[in-house]
Amino acid sequence: MRRRLNAGAILAAFFLAACQTSGPADPRVLQQTTRQFGIDLALASLAAENCGDLRLIGGSTEAASRQYVEQMLARGYSPRQIGETTAAIDEDEAGREAIAYLEDRGVTPGDTARLCTVARGEVAAGTRFGRYLRAT
Repeated sequence: MRRRLNAGAILAAFFLAACQTSGPADPRVLQQTTRQFGIDLALASLAAENCGDLRLIGGSTEAASRQYVEQMLARGYSPRQIGETTAAIDEDEAGREAIAYLEDRGVTPGDTARLCTVARGEVAAGTRFGRYLRAT
């Protein structure tokens, strides 16, 4: 059930937004927010791939990543800050955190039914990775 963070999609959105202006913003908040976004989007993508009744909002990880970058630009982060922060994410550590999140909810490797039950609960509650999914 391990998913790679979609750093490429975040970086692509970063390049599309490179002409935006920005002001000062706290880089620690950006680090935490970007890491959590990557984990949540990876979990949502996993659910969308395995649960026939769930889809990613916007239709793709790329669309979600573009929206995330736009939000960070609006908060005053520069394209350079976003790109550097994304590149610095420890994907192995973030992957372990995503796996632990699922395991804490009773999801084991290969248990698609439980994964989908958890994902549907996330959608209903509007929390964590559920905010990146919609029921079809």
